[in-house]
Amino acid sequence: MLSFEPEILEGVSKGLLTERSARRLLPYERRETFSIYGELRLATWLAVSLLATGIGIFVTRNLRQTGPAVLITVLALASAACYAVILAKRHAPQRWPSSLLDDYILLLGALLLSANLGYAESQYHLLDAFWTEHFLLLAIIHGVSAYYFNSRTLLSLSLASLASWSGFRGDLGVGQGTALAGRALIASALTVLWRLGNRAFPARESFNPVFDHFIVLLSLFGALVWLFDPRFEFLGLLVVIGVSVASLAYAFKTGHEAFAVYAIAALFIAVTYELIHRIVGGNAALSLLALLLTSIAAVIALYQVHRRLKEER
Repeated sequence: MLSFEPEILEGVSKGLLTERSARRLLPYERRETFSIYGELRLATWLAVSLLATGIGIFVTRNLRQTGPAVLITVLALASAACYAVILAKRHAPQRWPSSLLDDYILLLGALLLSANLGYAESQYHLLDAFWTEHFLLLAIIHGVSAYYFNSRTLLSLSLASLASWSGFRGDLGVGQGTALAGRALIASALTVLWRLGNRAFPARESFNPVFDHFIVLLSLFGALVWLFDPRFEFLGLLVVIGVSVASLAYAFKTGHEAFAVYAIAALFIAVTYELIHRIVGGNAALSLLALLLTSIAAVIALYQVHRRLKEER
């Protein structure tokens, strides 16, 4: 059986590997541990998504027979049951250990709650012209729940609702690109303010990476939309470069490789667009050549960043 245990031990003795890295690698080489955490998490997420989809199909097919009031009540009870299960575990006389499933039970409850509020608003128009304010209500509910249950999944839902409330809903109508970019950047700014406020909750420091993902992705999206608008092209390019550099620096500082991927992908889009739009001038052959060169450069950059981050772990 192939094992690199001797090489790992030799690397530690020669100072090529740290003891911390060796402690992480040796159990795998000795076949002492095998993690399926990622697979379980994906399977659980798929199960929750399928269940939520099934409930949505059931609602649409039975709307006429049951009426909106009954469906709203049923969805509210189902959502409350999800939260109640986790609350019962937290406050049981014999404390149950938290599990991977807990976060996804909360996710299901939050999704049902979100769908129910949206459905109730569509049926009864409780907010009327201010119907978008239900996104703010969802942001508050999911945010409070995220802090209470210490759930980054609920925090993600809360941030998505906050982005929707600020006007970022992905509606790219005619002439709406510039407005959409502005709304995305407003949502990013609101997330920055929330992240700063999170300093008042040291026990929720684990939420910071979630904030950072939203900040970078919303900022890059808004900047790229500006880039494609001739009136704001230069400003968009500057924002893409600035956010990408900051995202790369964050990746090297924290070891979170996803931020490097965001930065390189955004720079790839921006540089390719500028080469084809400004320099090549629409020539098909030269455009393909420019796309090929920037693609190769992006792949090389991704590989180099991955290797460096792997060496630093």
